[in-house]
Formats: sequence, structure tokens, C-alpha cells
Amino acid sequence: MDNVEAKADAMLRSPLGCGFLLAAEASGLPPEEIASQLICLYLSAYASRDVGVWQPDYQRIRVEILRQGQRHRDLAISILEQPAAADWFGPLDPTKQVVVLRNQQAPSLTSFVAPNSPLSNWERYAEKSENGIYTSTLVNRVASIFVGLDLPIGDIGIGHEPPYKCWLLKAEQSVRVFEIDGAQAWHELCVRYPAVGSSTHNTPDFSMDEGRIVPDWGAVANDWDAVHLSLGGLLTADQVRVQSESGWTYHWSWDIEQTLWLRWVFSGVEPLPDHEPQASPLEGLFHPLFVSRAGIY
Repeated sequence: MDNVEAKADAMLRSPLGCGFLLAAEASGLPPEEIASQLICLYLSAYASRDVGVWQPDYQRIRVEILRQGQRHRDLAISILEQPAAADWFGPLDPTKQVVVLRNQQAPSLTSFVAPNSPLSNWERYAEKSENGIYTSTLVNRVASIFVGLDLPIGDIGIGHEPPYKCWLLKAEQSVRVFEIDGAQAWHELCVRYPAVGSSTHNTPDFSMDEGRIVPDWGAVANDWDAVHLSLGGLLTADQVRVQSESGWTYHWSWDIEQTLWLRWVFSGVEPLPDHEPQASPLEGLFHPLFVSRAGIY
């Protein structure tokens, strides 16, 4: 998506995008500060937590956040017009990828396990691969994985204990990266490499509709080295249903900006200083969660 207004409208279709705008408005910060590297990651993290699908009364929260978010289109445009927001929608910088592994062992070619087909039931449900490596983009010691661990968000912190050992992975600029910059891009990935969504788990939008398709990661790996969910992609694709003749898709559970590496294509692995938990720069503004402050509960 190249047009600022189109990006703003896409944010308004996503509960997470609307949650981001509601949190941004409540913060009282100017657009240029909202768009800054650290603040935008924390705002998106709080929004991701607010619209988590497993919280009590999720459906009512989702509807209310979407309703309230519609009045903030002008704010969305003013944020997206900031120079700092220019790279929210990609492309990936493959030379600045940080990884934090639960086993705290340095990643390597010998330990790397590529995604394969057929998918497990969990992969059909969660829309993620059990294999491969997940990284986040590191800029000035700031990365979405660090924010996700510090808050924490979803299941990102499960199995991790501070201090967090992390490594910088470097790949060539020529790597083949499928960019998820919105709900339509996620739908395209699923349509091009389809697998049937899990029938043994409740569908993530709780509709129980048949016909949900998810990516077959083994098939994706035949054509691509990585799949990157940009920050803009997260804010516009999360929990947005897209329907076509091929089926329907509903992106969820990725929680933060991140890249799934389907192949070992790294030319360098560099240990970084351990990440120590950090306090949120927005602490005090968002406790309790914004949805509680907004009277949605």
C-alpha cells in the first residue's frame, strides 16, 4: 500500500489498528512522537494485548474498539505522514534481524529445521510454523521482540527467562522475502500456498465457518526464503477477514513485527548484549489496559 489514506482506512478495518489509534489518542503525544521507533512499538504492543482473542468478553471488546476507532481517521493520516512511519510497511532489512531463542543456544545451520508439509494441527490453527526461525528488526537497540518480552504479549514470553540472550542475523539483500503489508497480502499468501485451517480447534474469529485457508509453510519455502509481517502489516491485517472464491483468511496470533525464516540464508551470526527487561516509556498511561480505561468492560 503506497497511499497514506488507503493505509489509514486499512488500519480502521483492523481491531489492532483501531486499538493503536485509541491508545495513541489517549497518550496525548504528538504524531511525530507516536511514529517514533520505540513509542510506535509500545503502542502497537498495548493494542495487541487489548484485542487478544482469548480475553474475557473478547467479541464485545472487538466491536467496541472498532466502533471507537473510526473517529480517528485524521489521526491515522497525521501519524502515517510522519517521516518515521515511512518504513512501517516494509521492505525488510535482512541485515538487522535479531533473534531470541528459548534454548539460549546460538542459532546455526546445523540446528535449523526448515518448515515442511503437511502442517500439524497446531500450525493449521495458529497460522505459524513450528519450525524455521522468527526474528524482529533491530534499530538502535530497539526491536519488537524486546517489547513483546517486556510487557509481555501473548505467548511470546513463555519459556523465556531474563536476561535474554540474543543474536544479530545477517542475510544478503537478495533474499526472497514475501511481504505481509496488509490483509490482502496475507490472503494472497494463503491462496497461493493453501492448506486447510484446523477443524479440531475453534476458528480464531469464532465463526466456526468452513473454508478457512492458511499458509502451507513447506510449500511457501519452495519459493521464498522468508515471510515478513511489517509493523504496518500487523496494524492492518490482524483480525481482518478476507473472502474470495478460494476461501477465507483471518490473520491473527503473530502479535508483533516479525519475520519467519524458512531457509538458512544467513551469512553471519553475531552475539549481542543480553537484553534486560525494560520499563515501558508509556507506563502510567496504560495501566489498567486501555479497554478498561475506555469503559469497554
